[in-house]
Amino acid sequence: MAIHIFSELLHSGKNIIRHTYRLFPAKQLLVRLSQFLILVFLTCIISCEVQNTKELYFGAYSELPVTEIIPQGWLKELLNRQRNGLGLHHDESGYPYNTCLWAGKIPKGGNPIAKEWWPYEQTGYLVDGLYRCGLLLNDTSLIHLGEKNVRYVLDHPRTDGRLGTEGMGEKQWPFTVFARAMMADYAVTGNPEILSALTTHFLNLPKEITGRDVCIIESMCWTYGQTHNPMLIKMAEQIWKGFSERLNPDYKESQVFQQVSMMSADSFSIHGVTTAEIGKQPAILYLYTGKEEYKKEALGFFNSAIKYHELVDGIPSSCEKLVGKQPEGLHETCDISDFTWSYGYLLMATGEPQWGDQIERAILNAGLGAISKDFKSHQYFSSPNQIFATHMSSNASYGNEGRIRQAFRPGFDVECCSGNVHRMIPNYASRLWLKDNRGGLVAALYAPNTLNTKIGGGKLSLQINEETDYPFSGKINFKITVSEPCKFPLSFRIPHWAKGASVKLNNEQSVPVENGKFFVLERVFKSGDQISIELPMDIRVVSPVEDGISLVRGPLVFSLLIDEKAIKVTDQLKTSNEFPAWDISPASPWNYTLDLGEVPGEGNVSQEIKPMNGFPWLPENTPVSLFVNAKRIPGWKGEYTTPGLPAPGFKYLANEEKVKLIPLGATRIRLSIFPKN
Repeated sequence: MAIHIFSELLHSGKNIIRHTYRLFPAKQLLVRLSQFLILVFLTCIISCEVQNTKELYFGAYSELPVTEIIPQGWLKELLNRQRNGLGLHHDESGYPYNTCLWAGKIPKGGNPIAKEWWPYEQTGYLVDGLYRCGLLLNDTSLIHLGEKNVRYVLDHPRTDGRLGTEGMGEKQWPFTVFARAMMADYAVTGNPEILSALTTHFLNLPKEITGRDVCIIESMCWTYGQTHNPMLIKMAEQIWKGFSERLNPDYKESQVFQQVSMMSADSFSIHGVTTAEIGKQPAILYLYTGKEEYKKEALGFFNSAIKYHELVDGIPSSCEKLVGKQPEGLHETCDISDFTWSYGYLLMATGEPQWGDQIERAILNAGLGAISKDFKSHQYFSSPNQIFATHMSSNASYGNEGRIRQAFRPGFDVECCSGNVHRMIPNYASRLWLKDNRGGLVAALYAPNTLNTKIGGGKLSLQINEETDYPFSGKINFKITVSEPCKFPLSFRIPHWAKGASVKLNNEQSVPVENGKFFVLERVFKSGDQISIELPMDIRVVSPVEDGISLVRGPLVFSLLIDEKAIKVTDQLKTSNEFPAWDISPASPWNYTLDLGEVPGEGNVSQEIKPMNGFPWLPENTPVSLFVNAKRIPGWKGEYTTPGLPAPGFKYLANEEKVKLIPLGATRIRLSIFPKN
């Protein structure tokens, strides 16, 4: 380990020596070089001591290489739709996705108010998401895109060794986004250049970092986890300490990230992406230090965002700040990717199933509800209740600029969501499986897939085939193939909503398991072993707001099926005949209250369950539909913007109609929160 650290510091030292020679006479250069070598020697000693006396990772779970997970079924089809849609055709999203991305200097363009670093943040999202998509699909085109951009960044450091174009100045947030692609690359290639280059970058950062730039902690801690260089974790803690213990008058949101404020779980309202990205840094620090105060900060902070701002589809409102729980409230597509990525760190830090539940609910509802199912367009803002999705329908509070952002488009005036939308599904797929700290595996999220990994200290080959129609069915079957019998723990997330869940091993009798826990099966596994999980998917009536109700089954929220009047738009900027924008308004009644009787429950709702036939996230193919009696509310109207729920005491028609509800993720316009009658 000391040799590894030594080589990394020598790499950094090349730049130090080069700059020192410019600043000092030849005699002084020898002095400076001696000081540097002493620093190297001391660092190596410290590194060995840390390696021998301290754990290096304290999380309950950690990630597997993304290439060990092979999506199947509907998940594979969805990733292929992403690839064949805006993935391979990202130039259809316009600037900056029609440029060199990170493989060069991005020319000026796009939004006239854009800062110089914006295009690098936006394309960083894209490269990370499409690289991971390519790795999951083993797609050479997308893999080449990722490799090309990572290679360019490694080959073109700044004069001081830092990574990223000089045009970004001291700004670290854009590089934080791109560094995730470098992390994915290393997990596959093991390229030591990545660790060396990242270490050099971190060691040359300015002493004071604030705002979203503190998110550099994420890749800094990850690099520490690979190199065990104690300078990196020390620097990461110093960055957080300097940021979270000092009120910064130039960064007005700094008070929210004070330790006491984060732990208190009190309500706050700041920018959504800032919430998701900065809020997870203490969870990451906990993973690599084991300091409980970090974990408490992250848990208090995210529990507050959920309690005061989360919408029924699993993502806090964010327009652009967190703005409460209104049914027609909006969230930015960036936030769907960012919150679910952060929830993954909380899952790994705590081992609590709640965070897996959160990821599933957000991706399978808010995430899929914000994209067209051919992945050729997406929304900037989306909502659980969106009766209209047009260029005039958004209720954003800042005029026409905000109004256009609820339409489904290939690209928008502000470009961030067109890159970040590509991270949602790959990130979900890459965290289906995790590993625990006892040499075991964890089924953290559910979808059809095949896992190919190593077990028994990396000596044995293991394959687990997961066959399921989840989230439409609660039946999940796992089949084991292992090169020789091996004992290890295999854990399964039992969601909080799965009351009465059971697990069956081979031909043995099913045993009940507790919901809201991880069920651990530890035994000597052999080829041919089969584990079957049954997660009951009872229909639940929830009240996400005081005067509204929603119907939920398993992880899925159900929405009124509304006929669409969809107008194809091809004559605007960032549109084409093959990749159009859409103005969508209702072509059937939508203003209903549900008649669930005096005791609301499953008995008031009928289900239609069909075998999987085609891509299930299309309205016509959904395997599960709900039918319920409803009454129309004549006075509840909307002309071009989705209205809020009618005030209590509203009048409705006496005659009942049977209405059909389908999964929110299969819709483009919808009513998901119904007024209480």
